[in-house]
Amino acid sequence: ARAITGKDTLQWTLSAWLALAVLLDIFMAGRSSGQILLAIVPLALLAGIQIEATWHAWRTGAKPESDGVLVGIGLVVSAFVYISGMSWSLCTSAQAGCDTSWILPAAGILLIFGLAFLFGIWYGRETAFRGLAALALIVFSVLSVGFSWRLNFGKLYDLPFEPVQILPASSRLPDLLNDLEKESMHRVGDPREIDIAVVDVDTPQLRWVLRDFPAAQFVPDFATAGDTSIVLARPPAGEPAGNYLGEEFALVSFWSPAKLQGKDWLRWYITRHLPKHNPGHDQIVLWVRNG
Repeated sequence: ARAITGKDTLQWTLSAWLALAVLLDIFMAGRSSGQILLAIVPLALLAGIQIEATWHAWRTGAKPESDGVLVGIGLVVSAFVYISGMSWSLCTSAQAGCDTSWILPAAGILLIFGLAFLFGIWYGRETAFRGLAALALIVFSVLSVGFSWRLNFGKLYDLPFEPVQILPASSRLPDLLNDLEKESMHRVGDPREIDIAVVDVDTPQLRWVLRDFPAAQFVPDFATAGDTSIVLARPPAGEPAGNYLGEEFALVSFWSPAKLQGKDWLRWYITRHLPKHNPGHDQIVLWVRNG
C-alpha cells in the first residue's frame, strides 16, 4: 500500500509484478506450488525497501517522547492480544464465556490503531506511521523467529503440520521412537543401542527417526535381517521368520490447511498444533522378537 502511494518507479514495477503474479496464479490452470515464488520475490523486495525506509525515518525523525512511547505501549498491547487470542483459540463451547472471548484480542487491535490515531493528532501523521511500522516490524520479526525455531526444534508430534514439507512425517512417529527406546532400554540397557533392521524401506522419515541408532541398518529382505531384535517392514512384505510380534505405525501425514476454519486455523497458524487430525498413512510394521 505504501509502495503504490509513492512515485518511485521501482516500487510501482514491483507492485505491478505482484499483482500480475497473483492474477496468473488464480486464473492459470495446471500451476505448480513452486509458482508462488512469482509473488514472493516482489513481496520480499518491497519489504526490504520499506524496512530500509522505516529505519531511515527512525534515525532521522523519531523522538522518545512520541514514537518511543507509542511503540512501547503498542508492544504491551500486542502481548495482550497474543495471549488473549491464544486463550480464545484454545477454549471450547463448554467453558463459560468462550463465545465472547474473541472480544478481548479484537479490542486490543482496535486500541493499537486508536493510539496511533491519537498520536497522529498530537505529534503528526508521520509519528503515527513510524510507530505502526516499527511495531509491525518487531511483532512480525518475533513471530518469524518463533516459526523458524519451531520448524527446527519443535516437538516431533507437531512437525507434521509445518506447511513447508510436501510429505511430512506422521504424528505417530513419536510413538514409534518411544517404543524403540523402551525396547532398547529393556534389552541392552541403553535407549539407542538396540540392533534394528529396516527391510526394503528407505524414506526420509525413517532415516530421521533412526539417525541416533548406530546399530540400525537398511537391508533388502528378511533373510539379510536374520534374527535382529527389531525389524521394520511394510505390511505387504509379510512377517520375519521366527517369533515376532508386530504393530503398525504411519510414516506420512496427509492434510491441508484449507480444511481448517476459525479458531482451528488460528491455533494451527500460531502453534502448528491440531488436536484432531488423521494421524497418517504409508504404514510400516514394527516387529519385535520375543526372547
